[in-house]
Amino acid sequence: MHTGTSASAPLAAGIIALALEANPSLTWRDMQHIVLRTANPAPLLNNPGWSFNGVGRRISNKFGYGLMDAGALVKLARVWKTVPEQHECTYEYKLSSPNPRPLAGRFQQNYTLDVVGCKEGTPVIYLEHVQVLTTIRFAKRGDLKLTLFTPMGTRAVLLPPRPQDYNQNGFHKWPFLSVQSWGEDPRGTWTLMIESVASNPKTTGSFSDWTLILYGTAEPAQTSDPKHTRQPSYQSGNGTPSVASPITSQINWQTVIIVGQCIVIGLACCAGIFACRKMYDSARGRKRQRISPNGDNQAFEVALTDLPKSEQQTKRASRRKDETLTSSTSASSEQHNGTTTVINLNEQTT
Repeated sequence: MHTGTSASAPLAAGIIALALEANPSLTWRDMQHIVLRTANPAPLLNNPGWSFNGVGRRISNKFGYGLMDAGALVKLARVWKTVPEQHECTYEYKLSSPNPRPLAGRFQQNYTLDVVGCKEGTPVIYLEHVQVLTTIRFAKRGDLKLTLFTPMGTRAVLLPPRPQDYNQNGFHKWPFLSVQSWGEDPRGTWTLMIESVASNPKTTGSFSDWTLILYGTAEPAQTSDPKHTRQPSYQSGNGTPSVASPITSQINWQTVIIVGQCIVIGLACCAGIFACRKMYDSARGRKRQRISPNGDNQAFEVALTDLPKSEQQTKRASRRKDETLTSSTSASSEQHNGTTTVINLNEQTT
């Protein structure tokens, strides 16, 4: 069966050729708008991971905007008008001291930038492509995960974890591209979240910088498109590009291990105390008896010193009673000169 990218690439090329046949004036940006707007996600919605971007389009990290629809694509191509000129805006994050910022083990760090459209020149109000350039060093590059959050709430995973990527060089001014926020208003606070899924707390690295590059237009792509009227919100509150301090959450795994060991030791001690208590209670409730040394399985008297104090007192009282009874019986036998009765604790004989 002919599947995968080997099949999808020529199929996509054939569908695009049909659109160009219907409208030869289409540019590469026009084609991206048309493909995106006519994509059909319905056959793929049973797969997990779907969400909505800031302008209400379904997006997926695995399937993009959905399946290409040749009929809908050609139909829209016939009436499509060339999109306005594309503009570029660049925002660079200035990392405060320490720079570069050290990284270790499993962590999560957030770095924010406030965007007002464009620092100079024509502003970008309607997004097309978003690019992030960043420099990160890490002992195992595959443990890193990068996620970009837009001002309108779209969450785009730029870099998922890759268990088989053992590269130790990291990324140097590496460009990551996303189209998941296509059509959104970029004004507001952007957040780059850097995470590590490393299981080894000794895995270390450093974060140096990141740059946000926005591509888009100042006007809607088509005159019939709705215009952005939202009021942008900023984390810094002043509506200017910010040199924001990162919100850092780093786990100290050495502390976690020590706390875990203390919990295990405490549970073991509690279990030992409970077991000793059960053994003590069982020993107290069991009848004390010893086997005769001559092996005749006859019970013989236990030494008083081997018994608890309460049982020693009971035993002594029993002996005094037996002695009194024996003395009384002997006196009676001497008086009557009759049958002598000898009383023994275990048996009676006449």
